Amino acid sequence: MSKSVYDQPKPQPSIPSYTVTVNYCQTVEQLIKAGNYGWVNGSITDKHFRTNKKGEEQIEIFTVSTDRQMSNSEVSKLLDSLGLRDANIKELLSLGAQHPDLQRQNIIVARGSRWRDCEGDLMVPHLFSNMSRRHLDLINPTLPWFFSGWQFAAVRK
Repeated sequence: MSKSVYDQPKPQPSIPSYTVTVNYCQTVEQLIKAGNYGWVNGSITDKHFRTNKKGEEQIEIFTVSTDRQMSNSEVSKLLDSLGLRDANIKELLSLGAQHPDLQRQNIIVARGSRWRDCEGDLMVPHLFSNMSRRHLDLINPTLPWFFSGWQFAAVRK
């Protein structure tokens, strides 16, 4: 039995990508300083957001947008279907430092680094802009992503 046109995968629009050099040996604090943000959530520290990778690497970071509200698991399935994994905090901070105007266009989130706050809420970092200042903050990824302005930073698996 043939599949209907509605069962066929939808063609994916081209996904913007950016070449970034990531120095995984730098601390989160060093990468924040390099990004020159106007405001940073004080909980975004090397202590709270550790990565196991070492060395320096040039990578391609994709900023995947959605056209509708999505749950966290739907975003995970979308990235997986594209052969991508969520970017971690050092990858996000390197993107922010090397391409500072991106966050003025859309909010960019890195779901690949997670931290539980003192109330037990899961938090992930994101970049955004408020007027002329660039910010680095945290958001709870277990809530639905309510609008299409979110971009999910991702790298190839």
